[in-house]
Amino acid sequence: MDKNAIARSFAKQAHTYTDYAYVQHDVAKQLMEYVQQYVHAPKSIVDIGTGTGTILPFIRKSYPQALLYCNDIAQEMLNTIPLDIYDVTECICGDAEKIILPPASLYISNFTFQWFHSLYKTIAQLYTRCSVLAFTTLVQGTFIEWGELCKMYSLEPMTYTYPSYKELVEYVSCLPYEYCCCVEQYYPMVFPNPRSFLKYIKGLGAHIPSKKVFQNYRSLYNIEESFSTRYHVAFVILVKELI
Repeated sequence: MDKNAIARSFAKQAHTYTDYAYVQHDVAKQLMEYVQQYVHAPKSIVDIGTGTGTILPFIRKSYPQALLYCNDIAQEMLNTIPLDIYDVTECICGDAEKIILPPASLYISNFTFQWFHSLYKTIAQLYTRCSVLAFTTLVQGTFIEWGELCKMYSLEPMTYTYPSYKELVEYVSCLPYEYCCCVEQYYPMVFPNPRSFLKYIKGLGAHIPSKKVFQNYRSLYNIEESFSTRYHVAFVILVKELI
């Protein structure tokens, strides 16, 4: 997984991301509903992988008084955020696996952890700097239908390998916590045809590792049958102390 290429890809599509991030929006809303069960009055919040700010309206509605730090690997994404509307304390550009984020009551992240090289190591590191760590991440089974379709046409699916939900739960359950909430949810999607799915992925800025490989997908362009797939999303809330 090339982090620099991922950052460039998301930066390039910063202007279109919000138009395509409707699932991300729904997941962000659900994440905040889970978080509110454990987090009541955080003094400070760090949003890891803010992107164009999908989760910020939900954060500010729930916790209007908290100091709010926004982090993303792509500065172009952070540049799209209306800082005054969300009363952002500071934007921090950098890879959350490499930089030291400020300690906070709550670390929250929506659709970012799947990009980490060392998922479990990073979860443990981040958890040492907050009272509550809440995140969503893609797990095994995401876009599995796309892989099956590509296999039918002897194509490379170019999808990433995600951890199994069971494996993720087993890991976080070994960390010290007062409360732990883990939930897996599915978000189905239907497209008019496979090329519409490709347009959707491109609009989000999801990284395409090889232009040459991508061109091979042209064999799917003439398929006019609808294409269905789904996100498999894990919600994880780790609470060291109620805040």
